[in-house]
Amino acid sequence: MKCILGLIVMILFAQSHAKNVNQSYKDGEQFASTHQQYSVDLLTSLNVYDIPGYQANLPQEHYYGGVTQKHTRLESDAQSEMLTNTMGKEVVEGFSQRPSYRINPNSESMQKLDQIAEHGDAIMRGENTEKTTCTLKPQECQYTWQEKTCLSSKATGILHCAKHLRLEVVPYKAENYSLYLRHRGRKYSPYTISIDLNQMDTCTQGQSTCYTLYQGSQVASAIVFPEQCTSVKISITDNKGLVVVEKTVSCTDKTLSLKVGQCRFGRCNVPYTHTVSMTVESNQSQEYWDNQCQHLEQKTKEGFCHVSEPLSCVEPNQTRVINEVPFTRACWKERASYSCGGQGENTCDSTQLDRCEQSASVCVKETDGRCMTYQQTYQCPLNQCTENELICGQDAFCLEGDCSTHTYNPSDENEFKKAMSSLSAVADASKTFNGNANYLFQGQKMECSDLMLNVANCCRDEGWGIDLNLAHCSDEEKKLGTNRENKLAVPTGRYCYKRKKFPGGSVCVEHHQTFCVFQSKLARIVQEQGRRNQLGISFGYGQYSNCSGITPQQMQLIQFEHIDFSEFYQDIKGRMKEPDYQQTANGISERLKGFYSQGDING
Repeated sequence: MKCILGLIVMILFAQSHAKNVNQSYKDGEQFASTHQQYSVDLLTSLNVYDIPGYQANLPQEHYYGGVTQKHTRLESDAQSEMLTNTMGKEVVEGFSQRPSYRINPNSESMQKLDQIAEHGDAIMRGENTEKTTCTLKPQECQYTWQEKTCLSSKATGILHCAKHLRLEVVPYKAENYSLYLRHRGRKYSPYTISIDLNQMDTCTQGQSTCYTLYQGSQVASAIVFPEQCTSVKISITDNKGLVVVEKTVSCTDKTLSLKVGQCRFGRCNVPYTHTVSMTVESNQSQEYWDNQCQHLEQKTKEGFCHVSEPLSCVEPNQTRVINEVPFTRACWKERASYSCGGQGENTCDSTQLDRCEQSASVCVKETDGRCMTYQQTYQCPLNQCTENELICGQDAFCLEGDCSTHTYNPSDENEFKKAMSSLSAVADASKTFNGNANYLFQGQKMECSDLMLNVANCCRDEGWGIDLNLAHCSDEEKKLGTNRENKLAVPTGRYCYKRKKFPGGSVCVEHHQTFCVFQSKLARIVQEQGRRNQLGISFGYGQYSNCSGITPQQMQLIQFEHIDFSEFYQDIKGRMKEPDYQQTANGISERLKGFYSQGDING
């Protein structure tokens, strides 16, 4: 009975639960049906222009054709834009340009040079090193070489130039006058009179205190100051000492105030009429732009260069004092940059030329006397082996020491001179490199004095070694004289250092000669023939001499093969002492005999 009751309860519970599930399903179905249309209405009523940042009809929308689109023009358009866009072209040009010569550190010759530099002493003694073994029996290797050629173009160089605002104060006019003064007042008290340089005669107007300015025997004309007037000086010469200047004139104020009369010990001397001499000196400014960009501007017209950075002011809004007169200008210096060089083929692949040695370089394209494209020739080894000789150098000697006499045949001396000079220039440049200013072969401006009529000449060309009549010269002038005798200086001009004024004008009593002095003769040669003659960058003139160094970019544009180094290598040749090759050969032969009698080396 209990089991039946339990079964009935379970059936009733299951029916009740099923009814609740069905009701929940119907409620959910009704909710979904109600909100389906609400979602559709929401999407159709959406205004995309209310979305922040939305833009319609973009020019790039044609690149997207849907998820089924396989290809677009995006990649081809990007390639085309890279070749026509200014920045893209510069990137392509930068990657395609290569220097003419390249040292391969993996080549056989460079590996041998590293061994000689690291173990030179041991090799000369016939001792074994880590990578080189010296044995009594020489071992030979056969080499097969393949010649490869390719084209390379010089890299585009960036040259900088500047325009400097030059400003000088120079005398305009100095004129002498006679100043006539008249006073009808009391004679026991000095008086003050105002003189207007625009009005030269007031005595004809019936004034009790008046003046008249004469030039010669005539009443002077109104005094005119220069348009670029910088300063005016009035000088009064009075033998009796009765006139004192209380207020002088200026470029903008032509009114002069004088005090006339003198009192001493209670007694005054005030003349009824009095005449003094007066001198009026006026100075004016002269300014001009020193354009050091003319050479690059001409090269731009010829198509060899183009402006990479236009002129811009680098020294703006400054006040400078020149001859005790302050000048304020909106700009004192402008600077521009030019990209110069050639664009051509570059087919020299470094991966294909690995372990190759360059044997020749021939110019195949020239523009304006400057090579733009080179044909490079390389010798590439097909088979290599390690040499294992008794003498760990280039030449082997006979073991018994009874070989025929070795002779030395020097190569072309001119080629050696060129190579020696160019390598020396690179070595000298590394010593004088100014890392802060990024300059090579930096020079120094130096001056010497040359007094009028050659009374004391500290700019003489010779005699500094024996110091005759040079005691009055400064230490810097003596140092400059020595540098000139050693041919380290380049003259840049002459200017007036000191001027003597006198009534009616002035004369320069001391000139200064200016020079650019360099640390070595080699630096001077590269500066003169490379910077000035080839690149057209001048040394300036006089007090505005430009002794700056050469930038690495400018160094790349200098054609060292066109520089005359004869002056330099004549000095080197005079100091060279040719080695005794026969004595060296005999010494090595004697050492070989000793090694042979001992057996294996280091054994």
